[in-house]
Amino acid sequence: MGSESRQTFLPLDPVTFSNESKAVIDFIVEKYPVQSTVEPGHVNIYAPYCPEPLQDILEDVSNCIIPGLTHWQSPNFFAYFHANASTAGFFGEMLCSGFNVVGFNWISSPAATELESIVLDWMGKMLKLPSSFLFSGTGGGVLHGSTCEAAEPKLLVDSLSTDPEILRNNASKSKAVVDYKDWQIALSRRFRALKLWVVIRRHGLANLMCHIRSDIAMAKRFEALVGEDERFEIVVPRKFALVCFRLKPKVEEEDLNCKLVEAINSSGRAFMSHAVLSGIYVIRCAIGTTLTQQHHVDALWKLIQDKAQSLLV
Repeated sequence: MGSESRQTFLPLDPVTFSNESKAVIDFIVEKYPVQSTVEPGHVNIYAPYCPEPLQDILEDVSNCIIPGLTHWQSPNFFAYFHANASTAGFFGEMLCSGFNVVGFNWISSPAATELESIVLDWMGKMLKLPSSFLFSGTGGGVLHGSTCEAAEPKLLVDSLSTDPEILRNNASKSKAVVDYKDWQIALSRRFRALKLWVVIRRHGLANLMCHIRSDIAMAKRFEALVGEDERFEIVVPRKFALVCFRLKPKVEEEDLNCKLVEAINSSGRAFMSHAVLSGIYVIRCAIGTTLTQQHHVDALWKLIQDKAQSLLV
């Protein structure tokens, strides 16, 4: 790298951060198709030797990255349980990235540990969990990256506790604090509680409850629409905002509903997934993205009916 590049290398320049953040935010809010249709090996980019302007990078994001994304925040995403976004969540994520805390034990950032304990008790009380699940009771919790990482805290601590010399400190020795490194498989961890804290404070319990109830109401409506069409059937009772259904075959066609899912997804207008329940192939409709409204659910049902009609002709 030349001398000019070295002189201008300011990885945390406040002015650049302010100006380029606005460009990235404007870029994120653009609308894109719901599901990617690229083939394996689509992304083919190189590592530059010299710095490049943000505009060139965003252009490559448009040309190389976005075509290969399935957009989980699309209002037409009905395939899986969602990693929802919100303005408050985005602000929390910015704070989390800006502070760049690695809170593996209490001493590494006391506020990260203590805020996590507080917001997890908030969540426990919102869910009306017994005191045995709360730090204010006889339990406690930890924020994992996904539900797949979850386990009983005491078993985690018994199994995963580590005590290398570089991590020893008086607070940990006192046993008066939580060291979250012992509550998870990985040593390092992000300041996840900060994002949850901002979301709960910014939206409030009332709005969060309203959002969840709205999703469930839309799922109930979708379930009713399926039940009104004799060509379809609800395979198992709806669970919260998840509806499992199928197109009833006139004769036993094992791949009929598989073809229906493929037809829906290949249209680019919605994205759904499937499951197999007691040997029956079913289509899953999971409602819950931040931007999904009733007219998206109605449009999804119309799309399903149209594709089903084409298959049955």
